Amino acid sequence: MSNNMQIKSSKTRAVIFSVAGLMILLGITIWITGGCRWEMLGTKVILERANHPFAYALYLILAGIIFTKDRLGFRALCDRTAGKSIGRITAILAFFTAFFMTTHFIAPHNHPLWNLDTQIDLGTYYHSILLFAGGMFILTIYDFEKAAQKKAVWGWIPILAVFWGISIDELISFHNGIPSYLEKTGLYSGIGESNLPEWPILLAPVAILFAIYFVLFAKSRLSGNRSLIVLGGFALLIWIFAFSAEMLLALEMNHKLQVGIEEGAELVGTSMFLILFIVYYRRAKEKRLTEI
Repeated sequence: MSNNMQIKSSKTRAVIFSVAGLMILLGITIWITGGCRWEMLGTKVILERANHPFAYALYLILAGIIFTKDRLGFRALCDRTAGKSIGRITAILAFFTAFFMTTHFIAPHNHPLWNLDTQIDLGTYYHSILLFAGGMFILTIYDFEKAAQKKAVWGWIPILAVFWGISIDELISFHNGIPSYLEKTGLYSGIGESNLPEWPILLAPVAILFAIYFVLFAKSRLSGNRSLIVLGGFALLIWIFAFSAEMLLALEMNHKLQVGIEEGAELVGTSMFLILFIVYYRRAKEKRLTEI
């Protein structure tokens, strides 16, 4: 890379991280103070939801990653992480999962920091970061395999879209608004008097398609890596269980227990996927070096 390219990349990175940092700072301020409302030029301005500026920061960072050659430096971070002990990475992920599940159950009901259902809790933000990291490793694998001229590298893109899409959704909760949006467009008329939550039913076909796609693509990519096939299979099953756990709401289960089971399963599944991608990337790099 030429000096001009390096300077341009550095400036782009500085601008993106500076603006994203300001958005994160705004979100933290709203999160701590509860936000505020005011009127400007006859228009009411409401800043009471910290997740919105957090989401804007994530949008900006994702755009920078997609449209810059060095992926804003995150690719280098993935390289360094892949060189670390998998046992240590697993232990760290297990610790945080256990920590957030424990605090969810022992904290008072609807505690803003620890209840995993408030959507402004630390566990939700952690899961969003975890999904972002999983997506970043998927993109790093895509770049690596593309440079190695491996076939069907495009197959990683739908999986990347799912991980980063859910990462964003953790902040903006778009899935909860799907039923009302479809009702307004006339494409959906509700499910009557049933206690079943509606969004999991509407998104079930998408979830099934993703599960089938992941199995088929992983089968072609992980052939010969039995341990990774087993890990990916369990991770997918845990995600499916977490998705299905939304239906437990209809069984009048204790809400805090239901949320703990569902969100805890999501954290476990996402952690397993992240380990899968890290190990796969490391083995692919090691294999490439032996071929040179």
